[in-house]
Amino acid sequence: MPRLVFCATTIALVCLSAAAFAHTVTVSAGSQLGVTINSVDPVVVLGDSAAVRGKVMLTASAPMPDGVKAVVLDGVVKLMTDAALPEYTLDTSTLSDGMHEVRIDAADGGLLLASTGAVALHVYNASHDALFRQAPTVTPSFFKLQRKVVLREIAWFNNREGDLEKHGFIRNGRVYITLTDLMRHIGGGIIWGPKSNYIEVHRNNMVVRVIPGSSRIYVDGNARSLGHSAIRMENRTYVPLRPMCELFGIGVDWNHINNRAFVSFAG
Repeated sequence: MPRLVFCATTIALVCLSAAAFAHTVTVSAGSQLGVTINSVDPVVVLGDSAAVRGKVMLTASAPMPDGVKAVVLDGVVKLMTDAALPEYTLDTSTLSDGMHEVRIDAADGGLLLASTGAVALHVYNASHDALFRQAPTVTPSFFKLQRKVVLREIAWFNNREGDLEKHGFIRNGRVYITLTDLMRHIGGGIIWGPKSNYIEVHRNNMVVRVIPGSSRIYVDGNARSLGHSAIRMENRTYVPLRPMCELFGIGVDWNHINNRAFVSFAG
């Protein structure tokens, strides 16, 4: 395996937040890792190299393996750190105009673990103004979002919003939810079949037959009225919430401010 030897040098890091930069590009020398360049001034990508000027922040394009990371400029180590994403701010005005090479290595005990490879930086502080004027300006990406209405359920059970498969509604002054949603929240069983014109509900030794399209029900075989008809809609049977709950001794309170029905029961 190749080994990495760090040169003895003075290591300095200029702290400058990446948020201060307006231009960001990533350049790769063929490695899976690339060098990401953040700059206030435009950065011109030239194939597998880049033209830069002014101050730039150099970092790896992705987190690097555990170990010591080194930013190496023209063969000289400029930064050593154990950060997964090493960041080195380079003032290119301290360099001569022309080509320079930068790479970022990760090593463990001198064993090279990963490297961006050498990426060429063409420093043009005193020349090539036209090249940078042709660099694309940063244009915000277009987006268009629709603000959705967040629906809150009309039925709450023991002070918790109901988890309803179908939204409830109000008709003729009554709150309706599906029979399935009601029994799933208060507990009980439902028996139905394609050849029957009624649905049978079982809860605490009570048997209630609900007839879609009719207000008549049968409680343990005795005819009674819900006062409002059960409704068959979209392959679901909706029942008036309060009279159906009262059959099982469950109270329902209506909140006029929030337009919600609060169902309270033991268990």
